[in-house]
Amino acid sequence: RKVDRVMVVGASWPMILYAYDEGEDEGNDALAKKNRFSQEFDNAVDKYIAGEWKDAKKLLFSCLGARNNDIAATKLIDFMASAGRGDSPPDQWEGFRQLTSK
Repeated sequence: RKVDRVMVVGASWPMILYAYDEGEDEGNDALAKKNRFSQEFDNAVDKYIAGEWKDAKKLLFSCLGARNNDIAATKLIDFMASAGRGDSPPDQWEGFRQLTSK
């Protein structure tokens, strides 16, 4: 699943980071909770990238309701809290965050 969009040190353009989720195949209809989680998380990351942080946070908190220990959701929420202006991204938001170390 998509978890963030970043510019790494030495790169010329930003890249999307993905995380591997262990478990059953996402296409398994019996796993509606996991499918819903993955869809919501992807939508949250898309909204985060687009600068729609209020909507991104709502989706991420919903994801945490399904998986309360999800590190990627927690990291994005923490980043938005520290870098943003309330529910809005910083003025110079370009759809990614700059990583300062490898």
